Amino acid sequence: ATGIVQVDPLSQAPFAKAPAMTFSVVEQDTHSGIELRYSAVTTDEFERPLYQTRLVGVDAAWSVPGPERMRTYSAVPPGRHRFEVRQLRGDTVADFPMGSIDVVVPTPYWRTPWFVAVSLCAVAGLGAAVAWWTGRVAARRRITLLEREQERQRDRARIARDIHDSLGAGLTQMAMMSDLMRRAAAGPRESALDEKLDEMYRSAQNLTRAVDEIVWAVNPANDTLRRFCTFVAHDVEDMARSGGLDLRVDVDDDVPDVVLPAASRHHLCMLVREAVANVLKHARATTLDFSLHVRDGRLEMAIADDGQGFARDHAIGNDQDGLANMQARAAELGGVVEIASTPSRGTRVSVRVPFVAADGPVNEARRTG
Repeated sequence: ATGIVQVDPLSQAPFAKAPAMTFSVVEQDTHSGIELRYSAVTTDEFERPLYQTRLVGVDAAWSVPGPERMRTYSAVPPGRHRFEVRQLRGDTVADFPMGSIDVVVPTPYWRTPWFVAVSLCAVAGLGAAVAWWTGRVAARRRITLLEREQERQRDRARIARDIHDSLGAGLTQMAMMSDLMRRAAAGPRESALDEKLDEMYRSAQNLTRAVDEIVWAVNPANDTLRRFCTFVAHDVEDMARSGGLDLRVDVDDDVPDVVLPAASRHHLCMLVREAVANVLKHARATTLDFSLHVRDGRLEMAIADDGQGFARDHAIGNDQDGLANMQARAAELGGVVEIASTPSRGTRVSVRVPFVAADGPVNEARRTG
């Protein structure tokens, strides 16, 4: 039949529902992070699908719509997260089909409590091992240095014994033989021969004394301040006796028994000997005063006489080398030498040297030599 059909749009029923759709979301770990693939199965074959995604707790909002069906996250904090995807269709947000999947990101092993504890223990163990090894190396070094020092002390003691037993004994015998020859000669003697015998005797005595001094300086048993004080006091006493001088000695009784370096002993002995020798040669004195004290970390010595004294300019002109040597020895020890002299009223030589012990209290090896 033909005719006109009239249709009322309001009387037509709308679509009952949107096309059927299901989502498939797959999680895959990659070296760069987490890769999520998703796709939708729908009965609507005419619309091109657009997707939006978000990772709850990581993304602040939905992503920009796009046809991509993969989302990659390079850095996701450890924990449980929910990944959501939806397909845009129409204008009503409530009608957007959605799919989701739970994403669990495990805590890296280096951030787990057990790993942190093990790492701390390992670091502590390594530090203890390094400290132990360092201490062991330092101890070995100290032991090596002590062994070398002991070897040097043994060599010094051996040299002192050899000098004393060989050269010292020979010189003593020479002095005794010359003295016996001089006394045993009967009758008048030639003056030249007499002078030669006297000169031989004096030379042998001087050499014997020099050898004794070398032995004392070399022997490590004498490397103490107390033995130095004893030796230098006896040395000054011998020199004063040989020059016919009255001697007054003032030395501390409580001198510390600590190690005094051999170089310091040598310079101090030579300095005192030079000062006393100047008194014997130039002063024309009758009395010699010698004092030695340890005060406030300094070794203080003084040699004074009651001789003719001298003017400073005159002394420097006549005995410049001796005074310069005294000043140089004191300066090498970090000290000073002061010379005070007045014509016809005597001379006083004062020596002040900082006292620093070499190794602290003297040990038994040095004490016994």
